[in-house]
Amino acid sequence: IYHGSWGGALFQSVYHGSPGILTSLAMTPEWYLAVLTLSVMFMVGFYWHPVVLGILLAAALGATITQAAIGAFYCRFDEIPRTTGAIFKLRLLTMWCYLIQPVARLRGRLSRGLSPWRMRFPGGLDIPVPREFVVWSEQWRSSTQRLAALEEFLKKEGLCVQRGGDFDRWDLACRSGTFGGLRMRMALEEHGHGHQLVRLRTWPTFPRVMVIILGTLTGLGLFDLVARSWPGAIPMLLVAAILFLRMSMDAGAALATVCKSIRRDRPGETEIRND
Repeated sequence: IYHGSWGGALFQSVYHGSPGILTSLAMTPEWYLAVLTLSVMFMVGFYWHPVVLGILLAAALGATITQAAIGAFYCRFDEIPRTTGAIFKLRLLTMWCYLIQPVARLRGRLSRGLSPWRMRFPGGLDIPVPREFVVWSEQWRSSTQRLAALEEFLKKEGLCVQRGGDFDRWDLACRSGTFGGLRMRMALEEHGHGHQLVRLRTWPTFPRVMVIILGTLTGLGLFDLVARSWPGAIPMLLVAAILFLRMSMDAGAALATVCKSIRRDRPGETEIRND
């Protein structure tokens, strides 16, 4: 449903929302990292889950190649007349560029300190659960001004902040790492004479690919545990536990920074509820 940025639109729009992450997931550097992980798991665990791991690896590679082929297919080379063979070669070259571009980005992230496992906890850690903050304010400000101030504070604290789009049911999203983040939505109650009751609801979010990997590792590990296949169960469950911990830490760090923003001293504002 079209709401406008930060809920500022009153009417429906003829435009559609932007494509989601699933449509471009195969072109991200993290996807290639996941494919590499599946390849290692397939080679190491060939003797206990070759079919399941093989299917997952084939699906990941197929999605990568398909996405590159689709991108190359929709490219146009009709500016100047070319033969069919020349166009086919250009499409192959374009497809190859689609495949190696995420690899180059991944190499840059790993070599320049932008690795997804780098930890940043500017506001400490908190338990990543849905929360609601209620603040009484005696200084009137619009929701846009309040969200802009919160956005600026989170950026200064080192978090990656994203504004909600015209079709989103959230106003701001922030994260301190790749594995988890936080979304929030603000509502104002007007009480006259410039007094306002500010309500801010937050909830943790996690990338779908991380949730899928976590569920797959946990399921395979529990299956091996029931079958008493210890060489397969222990590594799977250990990796799943580490991934779950890291996802919780990233989301908890974002929540702690939001709490820090709300609890800072501001004239005319008092936090009256936090649950």
